[in-house]
Amino acid sequence: MSWHFKEQETIFDQTPLPGLFFLDGDAYSRVLERDTTIGMKYPKVSFPSGLAYEVYERGDKQVWVHLFGEFEVPLFSNRDTAYQHLTTLITPSEYLAYFVHPVDYDGVLIWGKTEHERLLVRYDNALHMVRDVESVKGQRNIW
Repeated sequence: MSWHFKEQETIFDQTPLPGLFFLDGDAYSRVLERDTTIGMKYPKVSFPSGLAYEVYERGDKQVWVHLFGEFEVPLFSNRDTAYQHLTTLITPSEYLAYFVHPVDYDGVLIWGKTEHERLLVRYDNALHMVRDVESVKGQRNIW
């Protein structure tokens, strides 16, 4: 989790993103009965599907959306770049149960072990930005 001190300026304070919100560390601490996040904030983006995910800036000044585990996609990019990145994540032996596949002209399907890990990430290729992240149900057909 990318917690930041509330008074610390982040890229997200300067760049308005559709659906951006911050978890309040003070409230989070009260709920979990821990004081480790007092005075902190946690950036997330809510997508039209209703799903919300952590966003963070990497060292290359790129903003990433953390989906689950090691799976993340660039927020400002396109479907093909996201697909290429995701295919590099499924090569280690511990991720052999995972599957990624381009869908239509704007989507990447991620099929993991659990329903939480089955997502369709859709990009707005004209704006070079993630448009939505949707939950996927059903069975994966193996050709």
